[in-house]
Amino acid sequence: VALVHMTVVMEVIVRVIVTQAGQPHMVNLLRKSKAGASLDNAIVAAVKQWTFVPARKRGEAVSCWFHVGVPVSRAN
Repeated sequence: VALVHMTVVMEVIVRVIVTQAGQPHMVNLLRKSKAGASLDNAIVAAVKQWTFVPARKRGEAVSCWFHVGVPVSRAN
């Protein structure tokens, strides 16, 4: 099995509202990739499929904005 070394070349910053149920509601990019719209769209689509642990206030789950860094890497 060949090992592939990955180098992080950039980080895309995603802003997402996470609902009380832990689902992403609104997803947009604060920092886009240098690779173009197709990669940016793929990252947004991926984040929309994620499940989060919602924020809590006084023990209750609440909706909240989160900023998530998504590393983008390439094989060496």
